[in-house]
Amino acid sequence: MNEDLFSAVRAILLGGLIAGALDILAAFINNGLRGQGPVWVLQSVAGGWLGVGAFNGGLKTAALGIVLHFFIATTVAAV
Repeated sequence: MNEDLFSAVRAILLGGLIAGALDILAAFINNGLRGQGPVWVLQSVAGGWLGVGAFNGGLKTAALGIVLHFFIATTVAAV
């Protein structure tokens, strides 16, 4: 039974990592073509939680954005 649980957790984490990486890469490319950098993209993810103030937080809110992004991707992979 522990083997099954380990396999399920591993599949969820791997699925979240792959989906999150592909999704954020697409967002970087799409917004990069519109003149927005990766920090802005990540701040916009954090903006879902913090509001407009996320764009004044620099790299701290960008870091929060990447954590939130992968948390969401992993949650979706679990469902």
